Amino acid sequence: MDAAIALSALLASWMLLSLSRAVAPALGLIDEPCERKVHSKPVPLAGGLAIVPVIIGLVIFFGDSGAETSSVVASMLLIFIVSILDDKFDLPATGRFGAQIIAASILVIGSGIQVTSLGNLFGMGEIQLGPMSTAFTIIAIVAAINAFNMIDGIDGLLGSIFAIMMTALTILFVLAGSITSAKLVGIAALAVLPFVYMNLTNEDSGKKIFMGDAGSMTLGLFASYMVIKGATTEAAYPPVGALYILAIPVFDIVRVSIARLARGISPFKAEKNHIHHILLAKGKLKALRLICLFSGVISSVGIALNYKQTTDATQLITLAVIFISLALYLRKSGIILEGSELKLVKQGASCSRNTPEAPFTNTDADQRSAA
Repeated sequence: MDAAIALSALLASWMLLSLSRAVAPALGLIDEPCERKVHSKPVPLAGGLAIVPVIIGLVIFFGDSGAETSSVVASMLLIFIVSILDDKFDLPATGRFGAQIIAASILVIGSGIQVTSLGNLFGMGEIQLGPMSTAFTIIAIVAAINAFNMIDGIDGLLGSIFAIMMTALTILFVLAGSITSAKLVGIAALAVLPFVYMNLTNEDSGKKIFMGDAGSMTLGLFASYMVIKGATTEAAYPPVGALYILAIPVFDIVRVSIARLARGISPFKAEKNHIHHILLAKGKLKALRLICLFSGVISSVGIALNYKQTTDATQLITLAVIFISLALYLRKSGIILEGSELKLVKQGASCSRNTPEAPFTNTDADQRSAA
């Protein structure tokens, strides 16, 4: 039965991707080439149209008929629809941000899943959030949505990182005995693989497709929901363990924001200093492999520490060492990009648009950066 569901999700993803490519022109979801983009041919901006319905279907299939499943589906649909409109019309940043807050609020308040404690991070007892729990969880989900959107910067990256995260969650849920959740995230990892393949194909193959905000933001919402659920109701790992799963998106958005603030500029100023921009000096495929390796290794460390039942403080210190080491590696690898103006634009954006990164949006070169 489970194998049949997994195969069905895989086939549905593949077929919907083909269908999405076909209908994208009629929907106006095409990323046109121009002098500030790397791709030389129009590419369908419709990967999310295929992947998100499959993920929503899995949530419904493995969920119950209660408020949690209804809230998750409603929040995903809201982000999905608004992001499709954004892919087509470039909605104002305030509209996108507002939709993200509303979607996160629906999920948190409707499902009741929220972070109430940060754990015993400093060996002095649990850090309880109390009345701030709801607001903290909503902010965390909105941040995760945008971290996913910002990491979608080279072919294959978002889909691969998502698959690695879901695989790590599968292992953690199995170890915790949460088999239903393990099946959900495990099959979700499989469902995104056809997109990764098509996203990595050559433009001349006729199969290439980009994810679009509809995919990146909705996957970010789903991933944050499952990670928070694993740390709370499923009790598969402590709250700090969630950071090992979301390591690359979290590391990237935090590092970039700190670096920009340290130089006295807005953290939303568009620059080519995200992790994928820096590693592109090594070539597209090598950059992709390195980032996926980082994600896989960090997730594996988190799984091992959780399995050994190490303290929250130990996990926090270990993660801090990993993040600092990775930041130093990136500084050594590509600090020459610091301060450079971003001349490439987000997928689907008008070629005349050249604005800074607005709060909680991605104006980075989504899928467009040259090696």
